[in-house]
Amino acid sequence: MQNIREKLINRLIKYHKVLVDEHGFTNGAKIEADLGLDEFEFTDFIHWVDSAFDICLSDEETAKIKTFGDVIKIIEKKQKQTAKAQIMHRITGRGGK
Repeated sequence: MQNIREKLINRLIKYHKVLVDEHGFTNGAKIEADLGLDEFEFTDFIHWVDSAFDICLSDEETAKIKTFGDVIKIIEKKQKQTAKAQIMHRITGRGGK
């Protein structure tokens, strides 16, 4: 199974034709300046991130994304929030058995 970084890199290279080799995907790589995604491509990429990682990024969260590392951090944060909510749901017994 691919980790978050690998999955993002594969998507950006395959579908968005990012002309950066694997080593260019540093956490500080800027989405527009370094990776070359324009506004339309970035929006498409974020929709894919929502679907691929089963999360939902708000417009406010999306607006804060400036670097490749920001994308990874927000995915990790959202996945932790989802996991915590699922655990709490099981503990409290809401939703039936």
